[in-house]
Amino acid sequence: MASRSLVINEFLYYLENNWNLIENETFINNISVFYIHEDIVNAIKLLKSELNNFKSEKSEKLRSRGNMKIEKILECISLIKQLKENKCWDKCPLFVSCNLNKVPKSENLLTLNFETIKLELKDILHKQQVQFNKVIETVENNKADIISLKNVIKTADINKPEVNTLKNKLNSNVVSDYSTEMTNKEGQNKNVSSSLWSDIAKSEDNSTPFSTVNGETSNNPTNNKQTGKKTAMKIIGKKVSNDCKLKADKILMKKSVFCLSNVSKCHRNDVMAYLTDNGIHVVSCYPILKQLNKMAPASTADVNNNNNSQTENKKTDEEESSTFRVCIDSSDSKKMKDPDIMPQHIIVREWQFNKKPETIVDQTKKDG
Repeated sequence: MASRSLVINEFLYYLENNWNLIENETFINNISVFYIHEDIVNAIKLLKSELNNFKSEKSEKLRSRGNMKIEKILECISLIKQLKENKCWDKCPLFVSCNLNKVPKSENLLTLNFETIKLELKDILHKQQVQFNKVIETVENNKADIISLKNVIKTADINKPEVNTLKNKLNSNVVSDYSTEMTNKEGQNKNVSSSLWSDIAKSEDNSTPFSTVNGETSNNPTNNKQTGKKTAMKIIGKKVSNDCKLKADKILMKKSVFCLSNVSKCHRNDVMAYLTDNGIHVVSCYPILKQLNKMAPASTADVNNNNNSQTENKKTDEEESSTFRVCIDSSDSKKMKDPDIMPQHIIVREWQFNKKPETIVDQTKKDG
């Protein structure tokens, strides 16, 4: 194996020994500050000559990056990468250093970092100082406007009670003017009416003055009806006591009326029994029968036969029918409307109280 020659170049020596840091931006910035431009250019020349000596077919065309030190350092790093990729770096001479002062130490790098940080901080503080000075200038320029605005506010605060008194005076003047205007209008109306009466008809005796006439009271029947209607307040007792002698004559309850139709002909007792078995409190149940004879005008004979008609109604109540009028407690209305309780195909609907036939009026009176 042929021995490698030695070439003195502190920059390439430092790069080779710190190759793992080439991707670090702070490392590149530090060495750009430490080394001068000539050291970097000489290292590029050495690498290009070595690359030309090997004349590798895989070598790419080199591109000049620029004249800045950082750009030159990046160009030098790209040349070393190309030699290593072509496996020519081990055949290149060894780069050594004869002057250790040209090789940066870690302490030197720290001092360089601190110097750059100081410069950056100074730059930032300078920019902030400039902005602060601009703010002070704007405040000084607007100081006169601020003082004048404060004076305006103070004068406004001082004049607030005066403004309030002026407002009150203005409101009182407006009210008084309005009242005087209204009184003047009333006086004008009176004068106009009196002049009209005098123009139309003159009295024979002018010495007698006009007599005052009171306004007519309105006898509107609707107003009398409205004032006459007064709803009386009704209170229903709730106290339950077994020892009290004062008791209600009958139990009050809210009632609901339903119509059961499409029922196979049966007696009303059968309907009441079925409903009570299902927990429905039935107040009354009457059959609905078709009227064969049309209603005739009332006569003296009909009036005399009222007792006979009442007995006939009692007989019809006991007849079988397919439609029934059922009066129940309102609290059981949900049960009455429940299709699971009612037999199949039986129709249940609420009773319509408009257009009542005379045969049903008597029954509604009985139900209360």
